[in-house]
Amino acid sequence: MRGANASVVGIQAAALYDPVWISAVGLTWDFAVAVTGFVLLTVWKAPPFTDSSCLRWAVGWSH
Repeated sequence: MRGANASVVGIQAAALYDPVWISAVGLTWDFAVAVTGFVLLTVWKAPPFTDSSCLRWAVGWSH
């Protein structure tokens, strides 16, 4: 069952890579914001509301 779940996640990641990642992450700053959001959610276990608030502030500050 784990192999099936891993393959589904791989297919979903491949499907989202081209339209989302390529168009959204173009600069080093964009990559830093994406990695920061990932770390906030996975490592620090921050609630999604806090994560989105911090990232909106970072994106607003950068532009």
